[in-house]
Parts: sequence; C-alpha cells; structure tokens
Amino acid sequence: MSNNSNSEMNMWPNSEESDDDYNDEDSILNEEPPPGIDPEFINNVSKLKHTIYEATVLSPELGTEEAQSNRVLENYINVLNNVNNLSKQAQKGEIDESKLKQFPKETQEPIHNLLTTIADYSTNNSPAVTIPYIDFLQNSFKVHPFQQTKKTN
Repeated sequence: MSNNSNSEMNMWPNSEESDDDYNDEDSILNEEPPPGIDPEFINNVSKLKHTIYEATVLSPELGTEEAQSNRVLENYINVLNNVNNLSKQAQKGEIDESKLKQFPKETQEPIHNLLTTIADYSTNNSPAVTIPYIDFLQNSFKVHPFQQTKKTN
C-alpha cells in the first residue's frame, strides 16, 4: 500500500471540522429504482408501503400517547422487516400463508399479492433478470423504509 497523505485517504472529517461543515446533500442516495423494473411492480410496492404506514403509524388516534410515541415508527420498521424477510422466502418460491396473520388485517391481502408476484417472477426467470427486483425490494423495505413515492391508484 502506498504512503498517501491523510487527506487523500481519510474520507472522515478531521477533528477541526464541525458538524456545520457537513452537508447532507453531498451524501449519495440512489432514489431511482434500477432500470428494467416493471413500473406496475414499483407502484405495487409503493402502495403496500403506504398501506403499512397508514395501518401502523397513522392508525392511533391523534393526541393519544401512542400516537406521540416512537413505538408506531418502530412497529412500521418491524412490519417492513418482516415483509422483507417473507419476500426473500418468496424469491425461492416459498410463501408461508400462516405468517400473514401477524400483519395488520388491511395489509394481509396486498402483502400476499406482492409475495405471489415475487414467487412467480423469481421461479420463472433467471437470477440475472431478478437481481434488480431483489435490489429494489431490499432498498424499499430495509435500506430506505421511510422513503415514499407518490401513491397512484
């Protein structure tokens, strides 16, 4: 390894820089889904995230302690993590119907529909074709859970 100067190798701000010098806009965020993904699939994932958000975060009565608590956000994240885990099983063609009962009632059918789509697509296509979809699902449910896109009907 060459002996480069600290400024060339260190991506972290030095101790003399303050938090005010950091600009969030400089961070890398890929907001566009990978090319080649069916827009209807993207729309279905977006609708599902909205449905889950409404069923978890927006369901408590405004003004209540529960509505003001971070627990609703934690619940939202947990539901998305569980959907992400089920989507990984669906990529292998496996759908465990009994696990759908753990989700809020209004989300069970959309989750089932998405898992069925994932299972069908994954088992009927080569891994090279499914990689962008897998990446999109991971980004939607795990990496950027609060990123919302415009919901269309």
